[in-house]
Amino acid sequence: QLGEDVGISVEPCRRDTFPAIALATAYLVDVMHVAPSESVVVCPVDPYVEDGYFEALKELSEQADKCEANLVLMGIEPTYPSEKYGYIIPESGENVSKVKEFKEKPDVETAKKYLAQSALWNAGIFVWSTRSILSALEGHLPEVYGLFDGQADRFATPEEQTSVEEIFARCPSISIDYGVLEQADNVFVRSSDFGWNDVGTWGSLYELS
Repeated sequence: QLGEDVGISVEPCRRDTFPAIALATAYLVDVMHVAPSESVVVCPVDPYVEDGYFEALKELSEQADKCEANLVLMGIEPTYPSEKYGYIIPESGENVSKVKEFKEKPDVETAKKYLAQSALWNAGIFVWSTRSILSALEGHLPEVYGLFDGQADRFATPEEQTSVEEIFARCPSISIDYGVLEQADNVFVRSSDFGWNDVGTWGSLYELS
């Protein structure tokens, strides 16, 4: 379905989202020679979305380019107090705001309290520069930072690919949320309102059908 013109970086083994994003970034830096200032959009591929989502991604990237933030997240305007999602509490009710704190998946009553604080659903969508990624890796997960050794031909031969596989296998299994987002400073969130559902339950699939 994707065709031959889309680059795919496959995880050698399952290590959750942080090492996976690091591996993809290693390819961008080493092989594609992406500039340190280039914005990288990270987003899950499995939610149901409406057309406004793709325009919002562009706007999120533009926001990151002009903002001094280390990270810019996309927060989804909640439609009900859900127990399925984590929450982002912004410092203000403005469309773009600094993040006050992150909250894990709550019960319904706690979710209602979050909504009273203008909380947004955390969709796992964010933008940062390759420079920010490298800095976050070095500071929070040095095992993953070992993927970045400046060898531009690292992916060129089966022998070097094996080396990447060995390094990746030694990485701890950790999500990007725990590894970076909840520890980073100077993080902003952009509020977005469009059709979005991560289709995480049979009930949500039924609703969309």
